[in-house]
Order: sequence, then structure tokens, then C-alpha cells
Amino acid sequence: MARRDTQEVLSLVANPRSIALFGASEDPTKLGHVAIKLLKEGKYSGRIIPINPRGGEILGLPVARDLSEAGGPVDVAVSFVPAAQMLGVLEQCEANGVHAVIGVTSGFAESGGAGAEYEKALKTFLATSRLRLLGPNCEGIVFPGNDLLLSFSPMFIGLKPGGIAIVSQSGAISGMMANRLSRNGGGIHSVITTGNESDISASDVLEWLGNDDSCDVVLMYVEQIRDAKRFVAAARAMRGKKRIVINKVGRSGVGQRAALSHTGALAGDDRVVEGVFDELGIVRATDTMNAVDSATALSLGKTLQGDRIAVISLAGGLGVETAELCEMAKFQVLPFDPGLQQKIAKHLPFFGSASNPVDLTGAIISRPNDLRQILDLAVADDSIDAVIVVLTFARNLDFARHLIESAQLTEKPLIVCWTGSVEQTPEALAMFREKSFPTFDSPARAVGALIAIAVASRNLEDA
Repeated sequence: MARRDTQEVLSLVANPRSIALFGASEDPTKLGHVAIKLLKEGKYSGRIIPINPRGGEILGLPVARDLSEAGGPVDVAVSFVPAAQMLGVLEQCEANGVHAVIGVTSGFAESGGAGAEYEKALKTFLATSRLRLLGPNCEGIVFPGNDLLLSFSPMFIGLKPGGIAIVSQSGAISGMMANRLSRNGGGIHSVITTGNESDISASDVLEWLGNDDSCDVVLMYVEQIRDAKRFVAAARAMRGKKRIVINKVGRSGVGQRAALSHTGALAGDDRVVEGVFDELGIVRATDTMNAVDSATALSLGKTLQGDRIAVISLAGGLGVETAELCEMAKFQVLPFDPGLQQKIAKHLPFFGSASNPVDLTGAIISRPNDLRQILDLAVADDSIDAVIVVLTFARNLDFARHLIESAQLTEKPLIVCWTGSVEQTPEALAMFREKSFPTFDSPARAVGALIAIAVASRNLEDA
């Protein structure tokens, strides 16, 4: 029996007409209740079929005792039942023509013992079945643009649609990345968690995303790359078209051991991974936060043509720190030529500095138009390849407006380090988020974002 095509199944999973939930519960503390609640609150427009042998009603929806009572065809099923019962769910779905099952249930290979045997039984069944499985031990899927929040995690509520796709073998990390991307102004194309990957792998998902024009950046968290040939082929096909950021754990012995206990993965030789990523033009993140920052920065679609950076800062100390971090990252922060310094000095108080880094001083707080003039001078100068701007408690919305407009009018990266908190500058940060314009709350994060753009730009040149 021929298996359903992986790519076609993923397209159906992204926009299902009907969803059945095994293990649906009336108990609001149970995952099988929360998932239904989130589907309804997320405005999912398809049919929702709760399934529980007891029947009844959940959140106003009639409960089917099994799939025979579903009242029509089912595209996708989600399993919240215990690991020992999940094979029965797959058998029932196969018999009723369901295309794909999302296995949220944990307690499989990652737990060892009987769990490993349960997962082995799933794989044996799937080997001769048309049915496809995402998971088990995953956290579901989210497609904000399709009003599809098929998960139990509140971390995915209110995500803004956009071009960044998240693919993660860890459900918890996917939620953290999505939440922080959203807070940082990033728009989300999708969140697809793959868990133990008994069937559909992160490599399969990467291949599918490569053919989706609405996805610009792929952000991945992986503990093991299964189906390496498919992964390499998918990443190579995306080179020069889309950007990939991966947080791949397993650099250390403890990381490899933890990965094995988490998703049942073998982490692999990190030296090989590093070389493959470099060859394929993949930005490798140092940690989850750096992965989020890198993906957010790449979503701007800018390229870096050289290594000469201008640093413009409201506070002298922050400007010096940013400049040093740039130099440590092998960028150049060179003094501006005298002509450019003279032009910039016209917009500074006499005690400011027009060299590089530029010290705007606190006086700029009442002079947003002078910042705009300095920005325009910097991005227009051929001796500058990118600009990092560091601001603190700028409450005047003209500062945010000028930064966004200046960035939109240049092909050069303009990275904003905005250290004011949500409590201190709520309106400005809301404007950045509304315009999907990322900000970074420390010089280190801002420079990390620029490093990602530099790596991706070199890879585009080599494509």
C-alpha cells in the first residue's frame, strides 16, 4: 500500500477542513480540553470533533464516542490518549481514511522501557499504512494566517502572521521562540513541532517550507537531524531564496545525553554538523535567544555588503560597548572621514562626538529630527555598510517612526538596540511591533543579529 505523499499531507495539515481530537475532556485542566478551547478561541473555521468513549458535550460541541460517529470525513486527528493506547488511535484513523495524526502524547522512546516498545509498535504499523504521523511527543501546529492553533500551549495565543516558520523537535522551545518572536515584532508563518519524529521529520517539513512562497525565514530547533540526505537536499534548494537559522544542540557531552532523553535522538558528531551547515549557508545560533534574534533580523530581508559598521548611540558607554562587540565579531568600526563628521556635528550639541561611535548625548531626547538627519547621512555614505543605533528612554514616538522609515529607505541593515522597557516606552515598542520591525534590548543582542545577517549575506553571495 503506497503511503500518502509527505508534502501533500503537510499541506493538508496546514489547512485542515476537519479535526478530530482523541482524548477530549470536559475537565478544563486536561490537555484534551485546552486544545479544543484554543481552537475555538483562535477562530478555526473547520469542523471540530471531540472524541471520548463517554460521549456527551464539551464546550458546546457534541462528543463522538469514536470516529464512526464523526459525521463525515476527517482530515487530521490529534491524540491526547496515553502512550499505551495510541496504536489503537492510529488503527482507528487508518480504518476511517484520516490523512494524518498529530501525536501530542509523550511517554515513548524518550522515556525508555515500555515507552520505547510503544514507539516501535507505532513505526511497525506506519510502515504498511497510508496514514502519516507528526510526533509523537510533540506540541502540535500553529498557522496564524489560517486561524489554526492546534496545540494545548498558551504560548501560541495571539501570534502575528508573517514570514518566519518555526520547526522544532521540542514543543516547549517552539512556544518560547514563537512568543519572543512575536513580542519582538516578528510575524509567524507557522509553528510545526515534530517531537520524536517516528514518521514525519524536521527534514520533511524543511522541504515543504522550501516550496511555500509565503515563508521567508525558517527557524529550527533540532537535537538530531534525521534523514540527513533529505535535509541537505532541502537546504541546498533553498539557498539564495530563503534563509535558515538553526539552534542545533549536542555540542557537549551533557547536551548529547540530554537530547537522547528528551526526544530519543542521537545528537551526532558536531564537527560534521558544523561543516554541513557552513556548506549549506545555514546560520547556526548559539542558543535559543540568539536563534530568535537571528531569525528576526533576517526577516528584514537585508544583506550586508561589507564589514564597516557605524554605531550611533544616545549613551557614550553603550556606544563604546557596541563598538567593541562589533570589533570582537570581526566588523570594523572606523572613524568617519572629516567631511562626514562635519555634517553630523551640525546636528549634535558641542559636547557630542561625531566620530564613530557617534555620541548623541542625552540632548537628543528633545531633538528627534536631528537623529533622523544623522541616520540619513550615515546610511547614504558609501564608507558605511550597516548602522547600529542604540537608544534608551526615548518616549517621543518620532524616534521610533524615524528609525522605521530610515530602515525602509535603505538596502543597508539598520539594527536598533532599544533598551527602554515596555513599562518605560510602551507606545514606541508597540509601534515597532505593529510594523514588524525588530528591536534588541542590549548591544550584545543587536550585534548578534548583525552577525546573522553577515553570515546569511556571505552565503547568498556563494549561492
